[in-house]
Amino acid sequence: MALGISYLWIDSLCIFQDDLKDWESEAKLMRDVYRNATFCIAATAAKNSTRGLFRNRNCRSLNPVEVGVTRHIDARNGQTFAPGRYWFMAHPVTPDIAIDSAPLNQRAWVAQERYLSRRTIHFTHNLLFWECCEKFASETHPDKHFSCNCESKSGNPRPLRRLVIDTMFHQRDQTEDTCHSGKDRLTDLRTVDDIYISWNRYRAFYTRCQLTKPSDTLIALQGISSEVGELLSDELVFGLWIGRLIGQLLWYCETPNHGRKYISPSRRTPSWSWANWTCAISSGRELDSYTSDHIHDSVQITKLPKGTKSSENMLHSITMRCRLMPFKSRFSMEHDSFKVPLTFGKIVSWSQRRPHIRLDDTSQTHFEQNIECQLLILRHGEFTEGRLFEGLLVVLCDERTRSYERIGFCYIQDRPPTRLASDVLDHHNTLEDQEIQLI
Repeated sequence: MALGISYLWIDSLCIFQDDLKDWESEAKLMRDVYRNATFCIAATAAKNSTRGLFRNRNCRSLNPVEVGVTRHIDARNGQTFAPGRYWFMAHPVTPDIAIDSAPLNQRAWVAQERYLSRRTIHFTHNLLFWECCEKFASETHPDKHFSCNCESKSGNPRPLRRLVIDTMFHQRDQTEDTCHSGKDRLTDLRTVDDIYISWNRYRAFYTRCQLTKPSDTLIALQGISSEVGELLSDELVFGLWIGRLIGQLLWYCETPNHGRKYISPSRRTPSWSWANWTCAISSGRELDSYTSDHIHDSVQITKLPKGTKSSENMLHSITMRCRLMPFKSRFSMEHDSFKVPLTFGKIVSWSQRRPHIRLDDTSQTHFEQNIECQLLILRHGEFTEGRLFEGLLVVLCDERTRSYERIGFCYIQDRPPTRLASDVLDHHNTLEDQEIQLI
């Protein structure tokens, strides 16, 4: 009441936890709840719902001490500090440790809540932090703006959020200014690429988080995907953006030996969706960051999947014209890799510099197992030392409809003196086009 706020919303109390119908109804409204709240109070350091916001702490050890410096050279990097007065902390508390690595932020639902909230007060183990669209500060550094580090060890939703907000403001300014230069449009195109790349990095962070119910994987993304989709004029179907579908298909499980496949009882998730898995998901080599002159699609998608609210009307398959190349090798469970030789059609590689090939599911794989499938190259390109390509490993599941299922991911680039990518691509160019369904 001291803040002048009359209403408090607590998800565990405002949603009937044992009422599936109520939960399904309220889960769709989470975007509006968090986006329109004045601020969010986060029990960031609490290990579970029985712990509160507050805990005992030694405030004196947290206060910075002002020290005078005449001249100092950092032995680690040779940096010289100019004479003056500096603030020194014996045990500095940084957001990546206090917030990003905290128990609360290991939960997938909380990742969305933190993204959507306009303002958040974090009650961490030692310090109080607050963040909003303009500032990220703490008790000890109330005027400091902590950067939202995209490459932090644990990851966080702030980089994507910051990029989306900046783009929204930029678009608003462009709407008010009717005179646009070609340079502005080019900047917008680059921003679109940046948003897709930032989304992929957010997804990597998100899939490392914990979900009590695997069926919530895509539901807990609805609030964020709706906002990003509106900005990009794109649609997320089974976790993949339709506007960049070829690139979005190029994902892989970071820890395939520990991946567990989940299939919803109400509808089957297609094999090409990362939402089948409960392990951390990484993107391919983010070739979108290369210039478009150097990257080329190797397939033509002729029929897109569709997403509707009715599970009966879901179209799971992707129809494409492509070229398939037989691939076979022997997979070693011990080393989580394929053993030489690797056979790509007529190309046989004995190189010990093995390419990046990952199976999606190794839970049923014996100590060693022969793998025979098809290589579906989705895109290829050139770089300084040669050529590269990314694709999927697929297996035929219905010869009548020419339907294939995904079983893995493949990325190969030339590594002089070997030119495996170039040899495979040259052989790929001799193959005939065919139309298949990826299901």
